[in-house]
Amino acid sequence: MNKRLLLAKSLLSNTGVIFISIDKNEFAQLKMLCDEIFGEKNYFGSLIWKKRGGIGSFSEKNLTENHEYILAYRKMKNGFLYHNIVGESRKKEFKFEDKKGQYRWMGLYGPSQQTKERRPNLDYAIIYDEKNKKVVGFETAKKERIIFDENHSSKLVEIRAEGKATWLIGKDIMEKYYKKGLIGVSFEKDKYQVKIKNYYFKDSGNINGTILKSILSDNDVEIGMNSEGTKQLRNIFGSADYDEMRPKPLSLIKLLVSVRTDKNSTVLDFFAGTGTTGNAVLQLNNEDGGTRKFILCTNNENNICLEVCYPRIDKVIRGYKSADKKIEGLRGNLKYFKTDFVDANPTDRNKKKLV
Repeated sequence: MNKRLLLAKSLLSNTGVIFISIDKNEFAQLKMLCDEIFGEKNYFGSLIWKKRGGIGSFSEKNLTENHEYILAYRKMKNGFLYHNIVGESRKKEFKFEDKKGQYRWMGLYGPSQQTKERRPNLDYAIIYDEKNKKVVGFETAKKERIIFDENHSSKLVEIRAEGKATWLIGKDIMEKYYKKGLIGVSFEKDKYQVKIKNYYFKDSGNINGTILKSILSDNDVEIGMNSEGTKQLRNIFGSADYDEMRPKPLSLIKLLVSVRTDKNSTVLDFFAGTGTTGNAVLQLNNEDGGTRKFILCTNNENNICLEVCYPRIDKVIRGYKSADKKIEGLRGNLKYFKTDFVDANPTDRNKKKLV
């Protein structure tokens, strides 16, 4: 793994991310190895994925392990992990739209444990011009006024977070976001409300985007278990038994691919297995018009590449029949390469073989 991860790091782009799925048996060792190779500061965190529902086996006497971990690392510090896939029920909440995309208004009160005593820097008043309907400055907890817009009327009111609560962001960020048109003030239920735009698509900044939550089932998107991955293979190939392959569900890989790729990214899977990664990339391209590329590598153990991985991607591209229902193919193309070992001795024969 050390050699493979060093190679993976050399192939990773400066803005790239690597996800590694692992169970409890090797989690600690892998975390230490990745900290050494990628640097502890480049550790995003561990994602938790529910892989099954019931009891795994009768050998699990004290505790049944229903989840696995996905370690996330970057090559260098370059932002957050966002997700762009939102469930249909949540899409309806994003009923407003501007030139940046669909958004909803979210309250700017901090969490209940974030009190004025704990975060005095977030305890300030927003000075609002009632006549011109605009924010013109702030007042600190010590009654010091900071006006950034001198062009205001005399009808000024102070808007504070209620009770012991604070604002979610500091006044410098509040001013910056207000000037960008991201902060809104409205009069509702006999008092002023302060809100921020929360976009459906990924955006810059950790306030204004939908950041990936570490427990994947909390991300407003259906994430399947291993049984979903098995069912997907059966739908493509027929009634063959694929339980032993433990294929990852398409929904899981699709979410992971979506959180750090743009429409032109290249995705590498060097433990390709049944080809779920390629399938996920093709689906995302079909949904958003992207031109993402994928590279799948496998040692073809038990003929898994020849009999499952390659035929699966080929069928997904061309289309296939599932339970008497025709599934339309997704746009894309596929090339298949084989590799072989060449002896290290610099002979003419070996050089020709290498070419």
